[in-house]
Amino acid sequence: MRLELKYATSKSNIKEILDDLKNVFKTENYKNDIAYYENKNIYYDTSDFIYYRDKVEGYSLREKFRIRLSKFMDNPQYTRHQIEIKSRRGFVSAKKYFTIHNINNFDFYNINTYLENNYEV
Repeated sequence: MRLELKYATSKSNIKEILDDLKNVFKTENYKNDIAYYENKNIYYDTSDFIYYRDKVEGYSLREKFRIRLSKFMDNPQYTRHQIEIKSRRGFVSAKKYFTIHNINNFDFYNINTYLENNYEV
């Protein structure tokens, strides 16, 4: 089972919140055929939480945006960093993946600008 809680916060609180969460939650590990790896996801929503409300209200046509970072547990560097856009139409869903080429210089607050400058969306 997976539990997702969403909270509104300001940009100035993000680092403190993430540091606090590290003390409460343990890293969720997945295992593939080679080694354990870790995923970190950042979900995006509008200021009026339209993606969240579409899900809760059961709309069959909806989208969700996230950034996914993945790394093998024995490697300090993330080997996968991508933007994912998931569209659901009834029981059919599709995902589009966009690689983040330089995660160290990525502006997490301007995801649309990055997509517009690097991909035909």
